[in-house]
This record gives sequence, structure tokens and C-alpha cells, in this order.
Amino acid sequence: MEEKQMNVKKLCCVLSVLCILGIGTTAHADWTFGIGTGISGLDVQGDLGFNSRLAGGPVMVDVDLSPSDISDFVDSAFGLGGFATNGRVVFEASFSYLSLNGDSNRAFENTTLHSELTYDFTRADFTAGYNVVKNENFVLRPYVGARYNQHEMEAELVLYGVGERNRTLDNDWTDALVGIAMDVPFAGAYTWSTKFDYGFGGSEGSYFVNSGVTLNITKHWFTGIFGQYYAIEYENDHEGDLDWYLYDVEEASAGVKIGFKW
Repeated sequence: MEEKQMNVKKLCCVLSVLCILGIGTTAHADWTFGIGTGISGLDVQGDLGFNSRLAGGPVMVDVDLSPSDISDFVDSAFGLGGFATNGRVVFEASFSYLSLNGDSNRAFENTTLHSELTYDFTRADFTAGYNVVKNENFVLRPYVGARYNQHEMEAELVLYGVGERNRTLDNDWTDALVGIAMDVPFAGAYTWSTKFDYGFGGSEGSYFVNSGVTLNITKHWFTGIFGQYYAIEYENDHEGDLDWYLYDVEEASAGVKIGFKW
């Protein structure tokens, strides 16, 4: 618990410092800020591994969740993103939270087995980039940053009349990011944007791609559609260790966003 609290404090501290730096720069240049949210569907494919006393050792699960499967198990979900730019320097940040919950009851001859699984995903990232190429037709921006992930899982098995067993896992890691972004304005109020980055450090490696079209509805309001792909391999300890955890998956999503800028 203390380690978890320290990680959260570190993340809050970093974000606070970045906000202070951003506020300080507004005195030297005209800045534009934006904030937004959206609705999306998520598809997850890959492998999940952990050590379980309930199963008597390492367990490897083949993950195959379609958007409809995930919607059946969603307990709560939330996402928020924002940016700040003076035309050359661009800061971007986002936060997302997804909680899945599922349970089942199986009847046996003289008893009933109840199982329940809760899985919480938290993700936050921050990037800073500089427009090395910027004109009315094309913008190219390399960027660096960090992405934080936290996975919390709690499993409970209750065999009525016999007893119960519980298993919890809490893993978090932070990757450094190196990426490139491209913006292509067209048809007046539209912009096609694509960004790609590679993450390393906390995980074994990750690849992230986001591409979409944004429409400026008014001076302050904007909307758009997007597609996103995130491939991540993270492993804690080794197979057979009590705290072993493997998350080797590909996450794909698509959705609609809406935001406000000033």
C-alpha cells in the first residue's frame, strides 16, 4: 500500500510541476488550451499470466475480448485529455480509467461455487513536443514524454459450506516515450492528425498509434473521430514467482471525441 501511495504521489508531483511550468510560460507568449473527452469501443487480444494459489501455480489466459464483450463487463469507465500550445511548443496529457467486473455461480451436488473477478485499468500520459515543420499545409512534431499504467486485479472464490479464497494483484509501471506527430489541415475546418511513439523502461516495450480527423465546429468547440492501437508487453518477476504478472496484449479502439479550447 505504501509503495502504491508513493507512485501516485510521484505522478501527482510530476503533473503539478508541469502545470506550474506551463502557467509560467503564458507570460511570454500567447497560448491556446484545450480539453476533451469521448466515447470509444475497445478490443483486446493477447496473453495474460499470473501466479494463483487458487489454481495451484502459474496461470496463462488467452485474452480475446471484443467491444461487445467488454461492454458486458464494464463497471465504470472514464477518459479525459488536454493540450496547451503556443504554436511551436505542444504539451499533451490524457487520463483513462476502466473497471471490469464479472461473477458467476455454479451448482454442484451439495454446494455452490461463486466466483468474482474485478479488474481495474488506469493509464495517464504526458508528452512535450516541438513543431520542427509548421506551415498551412503540414505540421511535423517530434515529442518525448511518459506513460503510466496501473493494473489492479482481485479474484474471489467461495465454495459454500467449504470456505473461500482470495487473490489480489497490483502492478504499475512507467514508460519513457519517444514519438513523432503529424497534422495535415484540409478543407478549411478539418485536420487529419497521426501520432506514433515507442515506450520503454518500465515495460519490455510498447508501440502506440493514434490517427483521426478533427472538425473545428466553432472557434472554441471541436469534434472528431479517431482510431487507436496500443501494443504492450509487461512482465513482473518470473513465471512461478508469487508476484509474477504478464500482460502481453494488443489494444485497439475507435471512437468519437468532443472538446473545448480557449
